[in-house]
Amino acid sequence: MSATGQAAPLGAAPRPYMRQRVVAAATALLMGDRPVEPIKPKLVQTRPDLERGWGAVIGSLKHESQRDLAPRARRFVDDMPPVRTERERLSGSG
Repeated sequence: MSATGQAAPLGAAPRPYMRQRVVAAATALLMGDRPVEPIKPKLVQTRPDLERGWGAVIGSLKHESQRDLAPRARRFVDDMPPVRTERERLSGSG
């Protein structure tokens, strides 16, 4: 995504920063370097809060004549990927 919020064209080359991040993650994976990132415990800790917040939104939707949106929001929550750090996402691990 660009600084103006526009997505890069399909098939566009990755930005240098992202390429560096991907290369660093791949290199670490190849070398067997899988340090626990300091942010991981915080991400895991806050996930239940996030899910509770969405539960409140879903409850509100059910009570405010938005019943068609409630199941979609529930599916969104149920389909959220596991908590992973940027390095885990880039390397495909975690």
